Amino acid sequence: MNGTFCIAVVVPVYSKNNGRRNYSKKDICYYCEKTINSRISKHYLSVHTDRTLVQQVISADGEAERNDKLYQLQHMGNFKHNTKV
Repeated sequence: MNGTFCIAVVVPVYSKNNGRRNYSKKDICYYCEKTINSRISKHYLSVHTDRTLVQQVISADGEAERNDKLYQLQHMGNFKHNTKV
């Protein structure tokens, strides 16, 4: 094995629990950088309604577009946190 080695990586799995969604994954708010334990979309729609990106979510035409924008906002917060850690 000419200088090569193997590293085991364990990734937590977020699966359904008795057919119900498991909300154990923590998300980071893009604006206030707080850790939200569940339903980050509720946090954005109740706390940060004055922000431009959240207003775009509110004014989205259909449910699919609204969900896409919330998904993007969720990942922007997680990415912002991961770049600092």
